[in-house]
Amino acid sequence: MTRLPGRSGATLVLATVAAMVPTVVAGNAAQPPPVATGHAEVVAQGIVGFADGSFHWQVADGTLTADADLVAVPKSTTFVLAATGTVDVTAGRHLYRLGAGEAAYLPAFSDALLSTVGASAGYWTMSIASVADTGGAGATGNTFTLAAGFRDVDVVRDVLAGGDSTTIPDSDVPALLLATSGTIAVVSDGGDSTNLGEGDAATFDGGLTVTNAGPDEVAFVAAVVGPIVTLTEAPAVTSPLPPSTGGETSPTAPTTAGQTTTTMPTDSDGDGLTDVDETGTYGTDPNNPDSEGDHVMDGAEILVHGTDPLDNDSDDDGLTDGDEIDITNSNPTDPDSDDDGLEDNDENPNGADPNNPDTDGDGAMDGAEVASGTNPADATSFP
Repeated sequence: MTRLPGRSGATLVLATVAAMVPTVVAGNAAQPPPVATGHAEVVAQGIVGFADGSFHWQVADGTLTADADLVAVPKSTTFVLAATGTVDVTAGRHLYRLGAGEAAYLPAFSDALLSTVGASAGYWTMSIASVADTGGAGATGNTFTLAAGFRDVDVVRDVLAGGDSTTIPDSDVPALLLATSGTIAVVSDGGDSTNLGEGDAATFDGGLTVTNAGPDEVAFVAAVVGPIVTLTEAPAVTSPLPPSTGGETSPTAPTTAGQTTTTMPTDSDGDGLTDVDETGTYGTDPNNPDSEGDHVMDGAEILVHGTDPLDNDSDDDGLTDGDEIDITNSNPTDPDSDDDGLEDNDENPNGADPNNPDTDGDGAMDGAEVASGTNPADATSFP
């Protein structure tokens, strides 16, 4: 169990490392089972495509202030739930203003930013992170393995009065519970009991019963990953034809009077690119969301970062695209991101910042310092 700094009614952000979610997707015809009973409510939901691999939960929190820089959402699939203050989410063309208890779903690599228009706002982040990307750092609970496929991910919230309880059915993935106010008692199917105080987070296997054993109201959220779902082609989308201007025939014959049909293309690996585009345009693997294995999804490479999905080091600077995006935060399409005469791969070994041409602020460019034998990270050492 990981102890985190808490506050009454904290904000939640849930992120899952996964392939990008298809634009339109249709689920199983059968009604899915409920993710919780009682008066618990699903406050955010998304269908997420996972690649084969090992994953773990990560939990953190933070505070937004009106005069601070924007806070970047993790690059993985993210659910944002606000609780205190007002949380603004900017994700490309999508803008959300979240009040207490409101949530928004963000797909992977949305490059979303958080801010607030009030004096301050708090937020939580809960992520399903790939061990391949993180090395297991910052894990909450044990590592678990997921098979490739689409899964329904839900964030459930409940407020329990004294003596109230909620049950969360068994899933094949550990559920993450976070107490956002008060203390909750979590009892597993096997009878094991764990208390989570405000700010505590832990993962649990099997079915769970969550109870408020005290007299005062408590609140919690649960992030639940469902079993693999079978996806079908999106149903036909109908739209009205424009009115006839007299005698001419429509270039597209309607299937019913006044309607045409359109079927959305298939994205087998859920990376944000259609199978047709992968095979016919980009040459990527439609059954592998990360064709060249640099830990950046094919769709994100083309649609977000402008990198080559068939070259794990697009700018040939010695750093993989994934390392530049997730570790050094340098430009994966520019071998010298800050134009200081020192390639990105040579910055860190020399103590320099790949995003600052004069790391120590002594007036000499990092590249010039390295070439002259001085230290680019020491302002007292300059050419």
